[in-house]
Amino acid sequence: MINIDSLTLKLFVQENAEYFEDARIQKIQQPTRRDLIIQLHGGGETRKLYININPSVYHVCFISPESAAKRHITVPQQPPMFCMLLRKYMVGSRIVRVNVPEDERILEIYFETYSEIGEIIPLCLAVELMGKHSNVILYNYDTNIILGCMHNIGAEKSREREMAGGLNYVYPPKSKRENFLNTPDVFVDARLQIDKDNISESFSHYFQYVSRALMNEIVASGNIKGNLKKALLHNDINPSVAVDYKDFSLFSFVGDGRIYKDSVNSMIDDYFSFYMEKSVVTALKQSLLTIASKELKKNKTTFDKQENQAGRLDKALVQKRKADIIMANLYQLKQGVAKVKLNDFETGELVEIDMDEALSPVENANRYYKLYSKAKTAFEVATEMMVQTKEKISYYENLVFQIESAQKYEDLADIEEELIPKYTKQKKSVLPAVEEVSVNGFRVFIGKNNKQNDYIFSKISMPEDVWFHAYNSPGSHVLVKLDEKKEIDDDTLVKVARIAKKYSKQSASLKASIIYTKRKYLKRPPNTPAGYVTYKNEQEIVVAD
Repeated sequence: MINIDSLTLKLFVQENAEYFEDARIQKIQQPTRRDLIIQLHGGGETRKLYININPSVYHVCFISPESAAKRHITVPQQPPMFCMLLRKYMVGSRIVRVNVPEDERILEIYFETYSEIGEIIPLCLAVELMGKHSNVILYNYDTNIILGCMHNIGAEKSREREMAGGLNYVYPPKSKRENFLNTPDVFVDARLQIDKDNISESFSHYFQYVSRALMNEIVASGNIKGNLKKALLHNDINPSVAVDYKDFSLFSFVGDGRIYKDSVNSMIDDYFSFYMEKSVVTALKQSLLTIASKELKKNKTTFDKQENQAGRLDKALVQKRKADIIMANLYQLKQGVAKVKLNDFETGELVEIDMDEALSPVENANRYYKLYSKAKTAFEVATEMMVQTKEKISYYENLVFQIESAQKYEDLADIEEELIPKYTKQKKSVLPAVEEVSVNGFRVFIGKNNKQNDYIFSKISMPEDVWFHAYNSPGSHVLVKLDEKKEIDDDTLVKVARIAKKYSKQSASLKASIIYTKRKYLKRPPNTPAGYVTYKNEQEIVVAD
């Protein structure tokens, strides 16, 4: 991933300058402490200006509905204080002009509003895109007094440039880089020779509007001076992003493996929305993994305790044996004895038994019978609970696999809805997006989570359809719809079994056992989690990659 640079920001503003000027600010939203959405209307068109100052994806652009969906923007019901400040001064006003200071990553939006007595207040919203120092500042450009900042910066963070309401707004320290277009060839040639092993870093350090990413591309093109001059003169702008989204380019000097865009804005929008979605998916995946893994660990610990409790049946039988021996030898026992040695009628051995001196022999026997009965009941309860706990362990193991293998936000959102109790997270009911593929003309459905698995089982499938799953392993439910066809041929059977292997925990194994059976032989027991089924009349097939 590469960051937005001063040249990209400059060309974005140049491309949209006509729209910016005289556009009216209609609406302002602040989804998080690091991003803003400013809705503008100008030239008969409404656009949403998106500002993000997150150090990993800082950028500014007009967003499309498609990229907004990728960003998974959620606007809070209660707007932050900075958002309220911006609404007070900006909503309803018109933009006078926009500007990018020379060789800076600062977007300045100048506008005018009116005070309560009708006086014009000249204001500027400065969007500073500078990595971890990124910020958004509203200030009066006549007095340079700051009205508010998205992030206040105190003296403890920066001695050179404090930022807070009431302070003077000052530019960050000026860059001392030179203008390449005004630099004599002899100096450029000298730099090429001196820094021939590290040209990208050298030129990005010495020259304005030159980023390391741009220089890497220009160096790869083989025409350093010519293409750098083209770039700085803004000739042949041809925006694109790499097919693997490793970088974006304003000029596409190296044209292989590119996705070309019709504008600088669409390039920025597409590139950064890709990484924002990736970040959202990664964060959600980690959050869900933490919850599911914690539950899995808790149930495994519970199972060990229950197994330990169930293992005490042998000790319980010892208590019963003592009681039986006492009852068999009542004729020779008296009250008030602390220990007795009695003959075990089954083995013929002498057994030493502790006695309660305050109890009669029969009462001592009953005491041991009670200990046995209590231990036996605990064993039966533990055994029954072990079955339930084992089901929970299987459920959470499957859930962890589904989370780890999920690639799409929608799949994770289904798991989130299932995993997080409804009383803490309310969501609208949406039909799960089950993946469908075609195999030899058969429609094949693949469930990526329990919600999708349950939907396949309860809504999509018919009795004669064929269900596939990895044997004794977490994995997707795979269903083959027979429709008008009565049976699956062998080739389709093997191909679908390979799909079941691919979407299971056995995907990395050389071989995998896959079971399959008719849908009519599946059953979901009552009070079991979504996606859990039992089966019978199954057949097994071993597939290999």
